[in-house]
Parts: sequence; C-alpha cells; structure tokens
Amino acid sequence: MLNDKNAKEMFYKKRELIDSSEEILSPSDIEVLKNSPGLAIGEIAGRDSVAAIIKASEREDIHSILPVAIYTGTLYGDWNIISDTVEYIRSEVKKRYNKEVHNIAALGSPKLWHAMNGRYMKVLSERFGFFSPCVACHLYFHSVVIPLARRLNLNLVIAGERESHQGKTKVNQTAVAINAALSMLKDFGIELVLPLRYIKDDKEIVSIIGKEWNDRDQIACVLEGNYKSLNGTVRYEESASYEYFHSYAVPGIKGIIKGILEGNRLDYTREMARALEKI
Repeated sequence: MLNDKNAKEMFYKKRELIDSSEEILSPSDIEVLKNSPGLAIGEIAGRDSVAAIIKASEREDIHSILPVAIYTGTLYGDWNIISDTVEYIRSEVKKRYNKEVHNIAALGSPKLWHAMNGRYMKVLSERFGFFSPCVACHLYFHSVVIPLARRLNLNLVIAGERESHQGKTKVNQTAVAINAALSMLKDFGIELVLPLRYIKDDKEIVSIIGKEWNDRDQIACVLEGNYKSLNGTVRYEESASYEYFHSYAVPGIKGIIKGILEGNRLDYTREMARALEKI
C-alpha cells in the first residue's frame, strides 16, 4: 500500500488529482482495495471526522476504511497532524471493532475548488444576495472522492458533518448544504454516511473519540471564519442558500464529475460558468 510519505508529498504539492486513480494509489493497491468487501472511504479533517469514522465503524456493512485527506489550495498546516489522526483512528477501530484502517491517500483539485468557490465570488454575491467561499467547500470535498470511489467499486463515504456545533452554525454544514451533498452522491450510487449529523453537544463527540481533542490538532484554512460578523454570529437566508445549491453548485459540480468519469478533459471554470448562465 502507499505509505504516509506518498500522501504527504501529494498533500503539500497539491497536484490536480481527481481523475487519475493510478497516481492516488498504485495499481496493486487499487486491485487489493477493489476486492475488499465492505470498504468505505473516510474523509479525514478535524475532530468530527475522527468521531464520524469511529462511529461509522459500528456498521456491519463497513469492514474496512480507506482514509482520504482532501486538499484545496487554501489549506495549510503540519502533515503530522493528519498522520497522527489516522494512527489514532486505526488504533481505536482495531481495538473496538477489529476492523482495518488502510494507509492514507491524498487527493484534490485546487483548480476545481477555485472554479466552484473562488472565481465567481462577485457574480454569485450579486445573483444570490450573499456569498462565502465556504458555502460549497464541503460539497467539493464530497465530490472529488466520487471518481476514486467508483474506481474502487465502493459506495460508502464517511464524513463528519453536523448541523449544529454546540449551537453554532457553519455555512458549509447547514441542513440545506448537507441535503444537497447527500442527494448528489446518491445520484452517483454513493451513500454519504453521516453518523454525527444530529449531534449538537461537543461532549458527545469527545465521548465517541474516547479523549479530549484539541481544536489546534487539525489542518487550518486561510479563509476560516470569513462568513462571520464581528461578534462571531452567522446570518444567512435559507431560501437563498437552497437556490444557490440547487441552481448552481450541484448542477455545476455534478456535470464536472460526470465528465471526469467519462474521461473528458474539462475547463472547470467554463463548466461552472455554464451553470451560472442557466440561472
């Protein structure tokens, strides 16, 4: 299997890695994983992703997990944080459920993230009356693993989405955002497994993990908190958010992922512009 060094190099170089599974995993890895019944992808991020993967491991239809670190062009931090996170998950899943957590893989497309969330900020703000590059960021995370999931013949992707974080709202994890992602992945035959969705209390997350988890122990983003007011509150119109996802973000990214699966070379910014032109 690919080792931690391979994934670390991919994460730091941030190459365009969506449609080339052979660069994300070696051919021998792909064959092994394709023939692993009950394999699920576990998206690796911060504390909630740790709890989500551990919690999802209770499921009888999940026999092993491929942890995947997904990058944008905006993330920064120490790879050892991600590596240590995977080691903790591996130890807990083995101890509690006697299930395997494979070596980590890394993938992403800064160009696709830019096309979805960066290039058309002004236009999107004018069209929908609001905009933050964070709104569809998690939709990007869930989307870019689809080609790898299809290549490995798996239909389960685990993520740590929560509608409420101790009463606080995150614009990329609202009910509208989560439902949009669930629906889109379902269209590709993939279940987005969200064992934490309705957990509000952080203490329950800590209980699942089995220890306190320092919020500093995760990769950070240069755009963190950009949608908050000066006093930290979050305001958004649910109807505008719904329209944003269903008329722009989902149709645009779905078309791109379909094109990737068909082997087409795409101009991501042009594809997202086409979605805007139809509004």
